[in-house]
Amino acid sequence: MKRINDLVFTSIQDTKSTLECTLIHDPKQALEDAEAVLKAMEAFGYNQPSRRKMLKSIINKANKAQQEVK
Repeated sequence: MKRINDLVFTSIQDTKSTLECTLIHDPKQALEDAEAVLKAMEAFGYNQPSRRKMLKSIINKANKAQQEVK
């Protein structure tokens, strides 16, 4: 949970860089992390449209990467 909190409360660029790196090595983990960050943002009442847009982009890329592997 600490990792998810760190991704919620760090800069959008740092979160994006971290998730993109994870996406390269483990798309499933990137997908899980991005979804968990979205849920944590809702729990904290933390609404940042640009962060949500970036997370949805990571989720889409992770889904695409997983489908390419199948």
